[in-house]
Order: sequence, then C-alpha cells, then structure tokens
Amino acid sequence: MMKTKQQKNNSVTVVNKDQIQSYIMTTAKYDFSVYEKRILYRIVEMAQGELQGVRFATDCKKIEHTLFDTVHITMPIASLLNGESDENYTRVKQAL
Repeated sequence: MMKTKQQKNNSVTVVNKDQIQSYIMTTAKYDFSVYEKRILYRIVEMAQGELQGVRFATDCKKIEHTLFDTVHITMPIASLLNGESDENYTRVKQAL
C-alpha cells in the first residue's frame, strides 16, 4: 500500500511516497543538514525510479550512464526546496 501526496513546488510537481532504502543508510549516524538529507532522499528516489523503469520528464530529472560507468544525475534545485515558500536556493547549492 503506497500513500502519495502531491504538492506544487515552483512549477515542479513533487509526489511524496514511501521509499525503500538500505537499513545502513536509515540507521547511520550522520550530521547532515536538512538540505543534504533532501539531496540524498531525492537521489534514492531517482535510483528507485530508474530500477522500476520510470521515465522522468527530460526537463525535470535525468540519470545518465557514461561509457566508463559514471552516473550523472540532473534535477532542478526547486525539487530540493520545502514547498513554494522556501526560497533558500543558496543553502541547497551549498549542500551540494
């Protein structure tokens, strides 16, 4: 059973849903900022989508595999913000 909730976020639709992730990542002791956590969760979300065969809109999210098995992930910074009222683009860039 998957619960989803949609919210509009600076012209990017964000769908909140349950994520499956490693127990190690869940219980690890880390000192990440809120924005660093959001980045990690979005990467996990995108990786799961790729494994499930979900195609992202080309202007929103993209995962590319290079010839040398390097992975390049592209996503809008707005997808890492907390709702429409959050405009801390600088903090997101610093977290990257």
